[in-house]
Formats: sequence, C-alpha cells, structure tokens
Amino acid sequence: MGEEEKNRPLKLGDLYIDIGAGNSDEVDALGIRVGDPVVPAVKTEKLGPSGALMGKAFDDRVGCAVIAAILKRLDRDHPNQVIGAGTVQEENGLKGARTVAAVVRPDLCLVLEGAPADDFPGAGAIIQGKLGGGPQIRFFDPTLIANQALVQLVIATAREMGIPYQLAVRESGGTDGREIQQSAAGVPTIVIGIPVRYAHSHHSIISLNDLEATVKLVLGLINLLDETKVNDLKKNPW
Repeated sequence: MGEEEKNRPLKLGDLYIDIGAGNSDEVDALGIRVGDPVVPAVKTEKLGPSGALMGKAFDDRVGCAVIAAILKRLDRDHPNQVIGAGTVQEENGLKGARTVAAVVRPDLCLVLEGAPADDFPGAGAIIQGKLGGGPQIRFFDPTLIANQALVQLVIATAREMGIPYQLAVRESGGTDGREIQQSAAGVPTIVIGIPVRYAHSHHSIISLNDLEATVKLVLGLINLLDETKVNDLKKNPW
C-alpha cells in the first residue's frame, strides 16, 4: 500500500480475497455465495509457561468464557437471580444490548469485556491493562461513566479477596454497557475487562490467569450483592 492508501479509511471495494477461481462458475463450485461471512483461520494455542493463550476474537470470546465459568461455579444459595448474556452487534449499533436490556430488565449489570491491553511496544507510555495484571476495572470510556459506588464496591471486593486488579480510564472505544446503563430508569453498570493484546487483529493474546481472576472476582461480587445493596445502588444508577 502507498502512503496515501495507508492514511485513508478502506472501502469495501478496496478489499478482495483471492481464492484461485478464474470465473463465477468456479466460485459457485467452491460453494461460495455473495454475502458469505469471512473469518480468519486461527488455531488457538498456549504460549510459553506464563499462562498466555493466543487465538482470535478474544474480544469478546474471553468475556463469554468468563460468563460460562461463572454459571458453572455459582453457588445455589447466592442471593441473586443471575442471567448471563452474550450479545450481538456491539460494534454495529449495540443492537443485542438493547434487546437484552428490554427482555431482562436488569437491576445491575456487569459488562465482561475483552479490553485492549497496552503493554506492548508502540502502545503508549501509560499502561492501564497488562497481561497478568488481573481484571481491569473501568471508570470511564466515551460511552459510559461507571456507577461510582459500584466501582468502589468492585475495588474493595478485589482487595478483600486478594485479587490483583487494574484501573482504566479509556479515551476511545465503548461497550454494551452504554445501552444497558440507559435502559428503563437507569441501571448501575460497570465494565470489568480481561486485557487482550492485539484485540481486533487475527491473532490476539490473553492471560489465563487474568481470566481466572475475573471469574473469582465476579463470583465474589454475586455472593456479596443482595437486595439491599442493589437497591442502594439503584438510587443513583449514574
């Protein structure tokens, strides 16, 4: 690519995938149709002895993995009704989040996000999310200011449980939390991120230690939150 091409947004017509076909009949013979989705063929594998895992789409497969682990380990006598949801089209208008909020009508929302890590060369001088540093508790991004009482509760819980954590104020990006926080009369919402290196690229990297720490933290929160605490938070959802 030339310098001019590098500095302008790509258009759909700029992109193509060469499958070796010479005409439309050969494309049809391969079973490929207009509108078919295309995904990178990436093999998930462990990297080194530190618990790192490489794969694709950890934003937000890692969030889905945390939800699945939480639902499997949840005590039967916890004081809440817990609903885990994997939404669609966060990057295209938060459509799934809007639907989930309308169906579930949550009293409180913990958004489990594959948050971009910034602990590699060229990412910037300030590191807010590093692999192995634990779950990232987000105060702010351009789409959501987290419920401050909920932020402090998450931090206090992490400290009490001895779980490492990281704090983040993000200048870009956003999550389903924007739509859920603004639903109904307002929902206390916070984003808890698992750092992902090279998010949105073909090969991203996470730490399994961060994943496990996030599962433990959220389980601790679920067991701590009860009707009284949730109602107190709902008095000021913003």
